[in-house]
Amino acid sequence: MTAKRKYSKLTDRIVEALVDFSTDDEPEGEWSTRRVYFDAVVPGLRLRVGKHRRTWIYFQEYSTKGKRGTVFRRLGFWPRMNVADARKEALQHAARVAAGRPQPGKRTAITLEAATADYIASLEARGKKSARFVASLMRIHLLPDFGRFTLAELSDTPTLMRDHHLKISKRKPVAANRVMSILSAIYRHAARLDRSLPPASPVSGVRFNLEEPAQTAMPFSEFPKWRAAVEALPPLRQGYYRLLLLTGMRGGSAQRLKWTDVNLKARTFTLRGLPAHKIRKDVSLPLTSAIVGALKLARPLHDGVIFPGARKWSDRLPYKGHDLRHTYLSVAADLGVDELQRRLLTVHSLVGISQSYVTRAVVEGGPGVRSAQRMISRRIVTLLGQA
Repeated sequence: MTAKRKYSKLTDRIVEALVDFSTDDEPEGEWSTRRVYFDAVVPGLRLRVGKHRRTWIYFQEYSTKGKRGTVFRRLGFWPRMNVADARKEALQHAARVAAGRPQPGKRTAITLEAATADYIASLEARGKKSARFVASLMRIHLLPDFGRFTLAELSDTPTLMRDHHLKISKRKPVAANRVMSILSAIYRHAARLDRSLPPASPVSGVRFNLEEPAQTAMPFSEFPKWRAAVEALPPLRQGYYRLLLLTGMRGGSAQRLKWTDVNLKARTFTLRGLPAHKIRKDVSLPLTSAIVGALKLARPLHDGVIFPGARKWSDRLPYKGHDLRHTYLSVAADLGVDELQRRLLTVHSLVGISQSYVTRAVVEGGPGVRSAQRMISRRIVTLLGQA
C-alpha cells in the first residue's frame, strides 16, 4: 500500500531538521514516500533525502496538442541550493511548461556529444579545415567530463563551464578560450533546429582570458629563407603561396579562384562572394606583373579552379596561410600605404563605404590603389631577392 504524500511549506530550518532526524535503516520500499518531501508552495518541487545527498527535484506532467509528457529535473543539492533558490529554479521550469515549451527529457534531449558530432559534420560538409581542430579540442577538454550532459543542463548550470574554464586556464589559458568559443558555436548551431533550448549559452558565465594578438607576419630578413623553402615545392604550390604573399588574400579565396576570374586585358582578378555570406559581394582587384608570374606557375586546367586541391595541402613552410596575409599588410604599412587602400586591397570590411565605391576605387580609380599594389609587389620581389 502506497503511503499518502504529505506536503509542507519547506524552509531551510525544516529541511535541516528532516536531514538530521532521518535514518538510513528504513526499509527500502519506503524510500519513495518517507524520504521524499514535497513542497506546498511550488507544486512539483520535492526534496529527496538520500544516504549521501539531499537532492532537489522538479516533476510535472503536461499535455501539448494531445501529447502527454513529463518534466523531471534534478535542480541541485542542499545545502548548496537552499529552499528559495530551489523554488526559483522550479518556477522557471513551470514557466516553460505553461508557455508550451518544456525542456525535453534526457531520452529525447540532445547531448553535448551528439551536438558536437552534428556540428563537426556540418563543418566537414562545408569543407572547413577547422573540423579536425574542433574535434580534437572537444575530445580532450570537454567530452570526457560533459559529453553525456544535455545542452539544456549545461545552459541551466553556467557555473559548470565557468569552473571548467578556470581549470583549463591554469595550464592553457588560450586553449581554454578556444574550447568555450567552440562550445558556444555548437550551442548556437543546435539551437537553430531545437527551439526548446534555453536562450542562455552555457558559456554565459565564463570570463575569457586576455590574449595578446598573435604577431605572425614574416620578418623581412626571413624572405630569402622562405623563398628557398617555396622553390623546393612543385610549381603549382609555388604559385599558390606566392599569390597569397603578393595579394594578401585569404586562403579560402585563393582556393576558390578560377581562371575565368582573371582578366589579363583589364589587369584585374575577381574574388567571388559566397552566397552563404550575404554581405560578401564580388570584388575586383588589380593585377601586377609579379602576381601574373605567380599565376603562370599554375598550368591552366580548362576553366576550373587555378589551384585544385590546395585546401588539402599541408606543406611545411616557416610561414603560410594567414601569416602571409599579415606579411602583406606589414609590407604595405612599411611603405606608407594608407589604411583605406590596405583595406581595399585585402577586402576588409569597410564601414559606411558602398560596394560600388570599392569597385570604382579599385578598377577605375587606378592611380591610388593600382599604384599601391604595384609598389607592394615591387617591395616583396625585392625582399625575396628577385629584383
